[in-house]
Amino acid sequence: MDVLNIHLTYFTFMSDFEKLSKNIDVISCNKKDFEKLCKDFENLPQPELDKHLASYYKDLLEPLATIYNDREKPKFTLATSAMVAASIDGQFTMGEFRQISSLLEICTGRTLNYDEAKQMVEDATSNEGSARGFVEKTYDMLRNMNEECGAKYIMFLTGIICADGDASRSERKWIHGLLKK
Repeated sequence: MDVLNIHLTYFTFMSDFEKLSKNIDVISCNKKDFEKLCKDFENLPQPELDKHLASYYKDLLEPLATIYNDREKPKFTLATSAMVAASIDGQFTMGEFRQISSLLEICTGRTLNYDEAKQMVEDATSNEGSARGFVEKTYDMLRNMNEECGAKYIMFLTGIICADGDASRSERKWIHGLLKK
């Protein structure tokens, strides 16, 4: 299926790029539309991106707490998801770590160093078979809860891969592939 319609919280960019409005719209997630979404995220100033990622994080906590019947595991899941997304192209660079470090601090409640973040991904994903499997399982759980939760998770992941201002082809392909599941 080339086109998948899904409810996504999508940013409509204003001409000054300072104000964004959140709207729940049905968008066509074909490759061209997804590429535009990535470009929009890549063009966000870092403080704006941080605000939006924090907003998605907060929006996803309660649904994950319901799924897990646990209040702490969602924080860990979202922190791990962010690090997996940042490293999905095979590298979790220091630059990527710096770009998402403020989000990781929100997720974990403390400042992590680069080595701690890398170890956290390895530990979290060892029982899931793969880092990709961990994120895909989380997406499936949220999407099964309701389409909006799945969409917010996709937006969260997309913001993460675009945090360094240049999402790689493999990162984009992976996230877009989740939408086609």
